[in-house]
Amino acid sequence: MYLKSLQISNFRKFGTNENTIEFVDSKEKLQTNINIASATTLIVGKNNSGKTTITKALEILKSSSVRFIANDFNFAYLSRLLKQYSKNHFINMPMLCFKLVIGFNKEIKTDLVTNIFPFMTIENTENAEEESFEITIRYELEEKEAFIQKVQVVIDKYKNDDSLLFQKFLDAINETSFELIYFNSNNEPIEKSKFKLANLINVEHIRANKIISDTSLSNTFNKIIQYKYDMKNVDLDDTIETINKTITSEIQTFNDTSINNVLHKIEDSKRFEVKLSSNLTIDKLMKSLIKYEYTEEGLHIPEGQFGLGYANLMSIIGHLIDYIEKYPNEENNSKLNVIFIEEPEAFMHPQMQELFIKNINGAIKELLNGYNKKINTQIVITTHSAHILNSKIHTGKSFNNISYITEANVVNLNDYNGLNI
Repeated sequence: MYLKSLQISNFRKFGTNENTIEFVDSKEKLQTNINIASATTLIVGKNNSGKTTITKALEILKSSSVRFIANDFNFAYLSRLLKQYSKNHFINMPMLCFKLVIGFNKEIKTDLVTNIFPFMTIENTENAEEESFEITIRYELEEKEAFIQKVQVVIDKYKNDDSLLFQKFLDAINETSFELIYFNSNNEPIEKSKFKLANLINVEHIRANKIISDTSLSNTFNKIIQYKYDMKNVDLDDTIETINKTITSEIQTFNDTSINNVLHKIEDSKRFEVKLSSNLTIDKLMKSLIKYEYTEEGLHIPEGQFGLGYANLMSIIGHLIDYIEKYPNEENNSKLNVIFIEEPEAFMHPQMQELFIKNINGAIKELLNGYNKKINTQIVITTHSAHILNSKIHTGKSFNNISYITEANVVNLNDYNGLNI
């Protein structure tokens, strides 16, 4: 199972045109044990063009308590609505809309059939060539009349001050109750009890690493080692209890001869006494477990001297390892997993950027070697690096799987239609 496309309407900078992002179609690369998309989806655009909005939309939609605020709506869209309302035209209500197209392989039986069943229409089940289904998600008003009355009061009170009127309109939206409704491709609503997007999609976001400290890598790999120990149910309780008893015994003399003797010259020992003891725990031990070094000409160089480009690369690899370690060992786990890697080019020199995009899929496969895990994984990289873009084109000898975003307008590049700009 894989994500074919995501359409975003009226969310943040996205409007209703050129708002569909296409992802790598991995159906031909489905394997029995591991499904890694044969290429990486690349989303290219300048700063503040809407790249991160794509990740944010999926993260919010799959959260257990979905709630958008007025600032999540496209302001141009809200401005048009407010002009209609000022003329007493209350036909269109504020609404966010998202459409996901999910591809699947009919020959592979998974444990998600019951989860996707509400979206399977006759066309899906009978047309052998159509191996996909649509999930439309709308964020709609719960009580239309109450909202209209609230907006009418705002317009009557602030109609002579446009800037204040719009702000009060945003406040009215924030004070209004909305609900999330799922629809299938026939525009039939799906009961909430029958479907949760979180049961179908997992989103892993490796954010741009702009600030790297002298202990960033140690902290990352400490977390991974701790998780591995937890997974293996390593019992260190008895050992740690023995260490605590030994250390507490050693500092007992200091308790008695130094602190309390001085204290009891001032305060009665029956009323007040200080006791020092060792308080080592597994969590504290694990957090200080790893000392990260690298070797250079036979010398062990401390983490603080690690170049920022390599530190960023190792941080990304560490996050990927952590993601795979945490993924459950289930016999048939076909949940759709999308890993967003945000601006991996941070601190990397041009050659490293080119090698990164060229080899990232192979690196993921290498990480999965030795793991008995069935993970449907798609890699999506957001970037504004020309080096990563060029490497993607030259390595794949194709414009496929590249989306260019400018001011939240999406241009999906491909070899058949050309650039279409």
